[in-house]
Amino acid sequence: MDDNSANLYHRLSGIFRNWLDSCVRKGKLSRNTIAVGMVVLDHLHQKCPVLKSDVMSEGGELKGSRAGLGSLLGKYGIPRSYLKEVTTRQAHQDAKRLF
Repeated sequence: MDDNSANLYHRLSGIFRNWLDSCVRKGKLSRNTIAVGMVVLDHLHQKCPVLKSDVMSEGGELKGSRAGLGSLLGKYGIPRSYLKEVTTRQAHQDAKRLF
């Protein structure tokens, strides 16, 4: 990893850690938050830079999170059961902050 890549990695890791810390409620990080984080990061992985309108609907929901979450988990080798009964609707504010 060259210096520029290492610097970018550390900067992005810090941003992500700060976001995770900001999402802790009552000492816990919800599975809903983990789900929205995965969806936002997958959007960024597919297309960067990405526009907010590519990720968030006009109503404020995260695009591709409802129907696509199961396949997204599989894409990264995570069993679907990990986020069983999770909804990203309750964590859309977390998604907005991460984006």
